[in-house]
Amino acid sequence: MKIVISSKRFLPMLGGTVRYAEMLAQGFQALGHDVCIMTRTPAAETEQTDPEGLYRCPSWPETMKLAGWSDILLQVDASWKDATFFFLRGRPWFTTIHFGKVPGKRPLRERIALAGLSAAFRVSECIPVSKQVAEDWGLAEEPIKNPFDDSIFHPPALEARDTDMLFVGRLERSKGIFVLLEAIRRIKDDLPGGVSCAVVGEGIDGDEFARLADESGFDFLH
Repeated sequence: MKIVISSKRFLPMLGGTVRYAEMLAQGFQALGHDVCIMTRTPAAETEQTDPEGLYRCPSWPETMKLAGWSDILLQVDASWKDATFFFLRGRPWFTTIHFGKVPGKRPLRERIALAGLSAAFRVSECIPVSKQVAEDWGLAEEPIKNPFDDSIFHPPALEARDTDMLFVGRLERSKGIFVLLEAIRRIKDDLPGGVSCAVVGEGIDGDEFARLADESGFDFLH
């Protein structure tokens, strides 16, 4: 089978969905399928050569060619921009959903983007990673949990732990960093020794998070 995997983010970027896309490609190739990857992540400024079948920031003609070549499209991040030619050709379109809806009022531009995502989820075959994600988007599909590489993602040895909590991820509201801040605020007075938390990552809400953590007097390691 000829599979195109579409992922907005890919190596050399780091992150959960990047690793997820890489693992999917390797898994399908190991099973004997032909796999191409489309991504909007440009190449790193190094001498490292990209693997065959990786298309960075493909042009419209390249995307049309991939749609004609493919049997199915598997999207790690739903995107009409990347899926349109596959959709028009009637290719089976599978979308993995890794996040739920964040409550609260949003500007018009974000509401339009969310409406587009919701429409993509209903037109494609969805693969939510949890029941909560499916419920947030009003979907009935059974979840398939995210895979992970246990050679990378595993708890450190007890003697190596020097903080009570560890947050690793992009510092964005949708990742729950402000929920984490509020949770620590609520429990810190009930713990005689206090709570320490190490934060690893960067993102658009990083400065606001650091400011609120500092104003609250929490022991955050950045």
